[in-house]
Amino acid sequence: MFINNPKPLEGLPREERFLVVLEEVLLPRDKNSLRAEGEDADFVLPRRQTFGVADGVWSWAGKGIDSGEEYSRKLVPNTIFTIMNQKHPINPRKALNEAFYKTNAKGSGLYDVRLAEEIKMDVEPEDVIVAGTDGLFDNVHDGELEELVRKGKQDHDFPSLLAMKIAEFALGKSFK
Repeated sequence: MFINNPKPLEGLPREERFLVVLEEVLLPRDKNSLRAEGEDADFVLPRRQTFGVADGVWSWAGKGIDSGEEYSRKLVPNTIFTIMNQKHPINPRKALNEAFYKTNAKGSGLYDVRLAEEIKMDVEPEDVIVAGTDGLFDNVHDGELEELVRKGKQDHDFPSLLAMKIAEFALGKSFK
């Protein structure tokens, strides 16, 4: 998933500029994993007001392939490179397709890229956008996620603390 401001901040009147605070948490489901980030990867480009999430496919492990090491964490730097070479507005689908073709790795497939979502939405000050992979959205229902965010905003949690609470809640539910 990508989110981006379609215009460079420098080109916007002061009252139309907004700051996106981006936090990330990657927790492996396997607590004994040597890799702290599991199969997924992400990137944050604050000056481009853009971020993305790459979902590694856990089932590749059965074939002896670490999809995080072999695919997700190779796709992300290639995506960053293509984004940094684009002018505004950033075209997420184009960036992802270019990155895919530069990422020649086991654990990848064109099917993965075709599943990529580009979501466009208007945001207001203090909106909270949660992006994640199946590790989050397969385990946490929308109502539960809304409640976590509402409580985090009510408690004035820093974004990093709120992100960690959401990730730990999802991880806990994945074992049930």
